[in-house]
Formats: sequence, C-alpha cells, structure tokens
Amino acid sequence: MITRADLAQVLAQVAQGQADVTQAQSNLSISEAQFYQITGIYPEHLSKVDQLPMITLSLDEILAKTKNHPALIQAKYEKQAAEQQFALSKRELWPTVMLTSRAGKQEEASYIGSESNNYMVGVQLNVPLFDDGVNRANVRKAQTDVDLSHQKIRSLELDLNQRVQTTYAQLLSVRQNKNALQNAIDAAEIALLYTRKEFELGTKTTFDLLNTEQKLLDVKTQKTVNEQDEIVFVYQLLDQMGELNQLITTQHHK
Repeated sequence: MITRADLAQVLAQVAQGQADVTQAQSNLSISEAQFYQITGIYPEHLSKVDQLPMITLSLDEILAKTKNHPALIQAKYEKQAAEQQFALSKRELWPTVMLTSRAGKQEEASYIGSESNNYMVGVQLNVPLFDDGVNRANVRKAQTDVDLSHQKIRSLELDLNQRVQTTYAQLLSVRQNKNALQNAIDAAEIALLYTRKEFELGTKTTFDLLNTEQKLLDVKTQKTVNEQDEIVFVYQLLDQMGELNQLITTQHHK
C-alpha cells in the first residue's frame, strides 16, 4: 500500500535523481573536454585502473623528493643563468687593459748594408666612465633577475610542500574510509533484506523499501567516489615528487 505522502516523497526523489544525472553528465562532458585538451585524444575505451603504484613513503620522505619536480629543476637552471648574466654584466664596469707590441726592420737606401730595427711596446687602459648609465642599468637588471629567480625557487618549494601535505592527508583519509564504507554497504544490504521481508508482511510501506534501496545506492556511490579519489591523490603525489614522467615512461616500455 502506498499513500499520497509516500507518492509525493518518491516523486521528489525521482526529480532529485534526474537532476543528479544531468549534473553528472555535465561533469562528464567537462572532464572529456579537459582530457582532450591535455592529451589531444578523445577518452574512448578507457580501462579501469587495476593496480595503483605503491606509495609507502612517509610524509617527510615524500617532501624530500619534491626537489626532483621538473618545475623546480627548471627554476634552478634559470637561477644559474641569471647569476652568470649578472657576473657578465659586472665585468662591463671593469677597466680593460690592452697590451700592444710591434717590431720592424728598415733598410737605409743611402747606405749600403745599413739597416735599423724598430721595436714598440704599449699599454692601453680603457675605463668606462661615460656610458649614459647603460652598464650600471644592466647590472641592476641582472641583479633583479637573480633575486627574482631565488624568490621563484622559494615560492615553488613552499607551494610543493603545501600541496604534498594536503594530498598526503587526503590520501590517508580516503584509505581509512575504505573499511568504513564497506561496513556501511554490508549494513545497508542487511537493512534492505529485512525491509523487503517486512514489506511482504505489510509492516513496511513502498516508500520505506525505496528509501532503504536509495541508502544502499548512496553508500555504494560514496565507495566509488572514494576509490576514484584514491587514484587521483596517488598520481598527484607522484607528480609532486617529480616521478610521474618516469612512471609513464616505464609503463610505456612495458
């Protein structure tokens, strides 16, 4: 037996379910577009991740590995280039010394067998006094570039540390939720079993049965989302440790 109130509640749940489906389809379209933007291929025939890369390192060990991140390595090379340019710019302010020498032999036409040897040695000193401030401006710019490169490295290190700590905490959380979600599924399945029996006996309404089925579906959905989050967090940590490219290369050769 179903009452008007039960029917209204069921219809409300159906409407909410349809809205959730529409939102999920929209999210799927967005994810497919992002996948194509990054890879250049459409996400077709995707297979389930059977085995995740193992991450057994502690948080401190993972933080130590962030120095291998490609962006951080690039920033360090940029700092070296800026320091070399700064050194070259400072040399433009230095005086330059040039040593010149010349040797020659001259024969006198008026005297047979008469000749003379000429030797000259000179030193030329150039001091850049008036260059309209160009050299000093170049030095200041080069020094600024060095300072900026140091700041960039520090900013990247802080950002990586913050992201690693956040991702690591999230990964621990989803892994700890695994058992709890499975226990919730087991309990929801038992509840559904007895609700069906009570429905057959007439002690439970159709709405009670539908509501129990929905609770089981909700918990299963949470488990699926939890598994998805674990996959994302594992690969995020690998990326933050600078080991994602190495992993992809290894899997490609297999």
